[in-house]
Amino acid sequence: MQNELTIDILRQWNEKTADTLYNTYYRALVVFSKQIVKDVDTAEDIVQDVLSALWEKKIGFENLSQFRVYMYNAVRNRSLKHVANNKHLQVSIDNPDASSSEFHLLPTGEEDFYSEEIYRRMILAIESLPDRQRSVFLLAIEGKKNSEIAEALHISEDTVKTHRKRGMATLREKLSDDMMLLLTILMA
Repeated sequence: MQNELTIDILRQWNEKTADTLYNTYYRALVVFSKQIVKDVDTAEDIVQDVLSALWEKKIGFENLSQFRVYMYNAVRNRSLKHVANNKHLQVSIDNPDASSSEFHLLPTGEEDFYSEEIYRRMILAIESLPDRQRSVFLLAIEGKKNSEIAEALHISEDTVKTHRKRGMATLREKLSDDMMLLLTILMA
């Protein structure tokens, strides 16, 4: 399992910081951006740009909540900018909250974007699956059909279904009912 990001790791700005940032947030931020731009490759580029800009600036954060708010707002803003610059794209109506509101710290210091944290935790749970199950789940979240997943991984559709079934059983033990519902929706 990957190391969890701590404020101490974040303040070091070294290779461990980069690895931990990537392992902890990359996939969740890509899923978040994809809700807006509707394209995985574009979402990956946006997240990579945000992470690169963050690395260059080496911004000092007081706590992880402040960091998470910054990251999700930066990805949201770049995603919206991409949509605005490509007039043929429509802002996602599947998740209007993702595109319409900024994230803030509440007076208690907590973030107000729990759904995005749910994505991050869900992705971390998927990352803990065995290799083939993880690959199947990640491709399914990208919107691939069983036949496309089978072709991409050079396995049969029945094997894809088996990996999905076993992976869901494993994830049910690790994730809350809300997270499982979200995962089921994402994989539909």
